Amino acid sequence: MVRLELLEHLYEKLYMQRLRNPDASQWRCNIINNRAVITASQSSNSSLVLKLGIPEEKRRQQDLDVEEELEVDYVFTATGYVRNAHKDMLSEVRSLLPSHLVKEGKFPVARDYRVQYDEGKVDKRAGVWLQGCNEGTHGVSFHS
Repeated sequence: MVRLELLEHLYEKLYMQRLRNPDASQWRCNIINNRAVITASQSSNSSLVLKLGIPEEKRRQQDLDVEEELEVDYVFTATGYVRNAHKDMLSEVRSLLPSHLVKEGKFPVARDYRVQYDEGKVDKRAGVWLQGCNEGTHGVSFHS
């Protein structure tokens, strides 16, 4: 569940951005609903180039086939409440995981929720963070 304070903060930032500049093409941040990442690649200036499309089930229902390409610095995905959605989303990068874990189908996660890829296979500046799907390794802790 997303904290109410976080949602309020995000919507306030978006609202202030809209007040300062009504031209949406100039906004630094945006929420893009109901999209699937088709491809992701690194641009020449080290930002991320995403090709987005309408999710397959929506395309069939509405007979749509819209794709768009964005160059971004950061991406935050909200996948709903499907606890194992990361397995499908990250299926094509399983070969970058430590080999003994690929067979088990597990994604090793550090204390900061970052997926721990096999040493040297992924640039240390890049990363994928999982939240909400790894309660088995990252439960609630208390400090008194």
